[in-house]
Amino acid sequence: MQNGAARSMALELDIAADNSLYLSSKGTKHMCQSAAGCGFCYFTYSGNRITGCECSSRAPGNNCIHKFSEQNTLLKNVPLNRSRK
Repeated sequence: MQNGAARSMALELDIAADNSLYLSSKGTKHMCQSAAGCGFCYFTYSGNRITGCECSSRAPGNNCIHKFSEQNTLLKNVPLNRSRK
């Protein structure tokens, strides 16, 4: 919640050479924010890609705002342990 509006966030995962998934600071960040009249927003997809947002109530005027950035700061300044035990 922010200022009475529901918000959702999703981070895209990258695929390694061995087909494992991992989170990277280079991954796209998606955010959905509900506008007036919408209680909650859901992400919309095309295949496995997020393409936008949709309001849980499909009544006219109930909208969601989709924002995205090409990078995220979730792992910024976090030391990574590169050794495997």
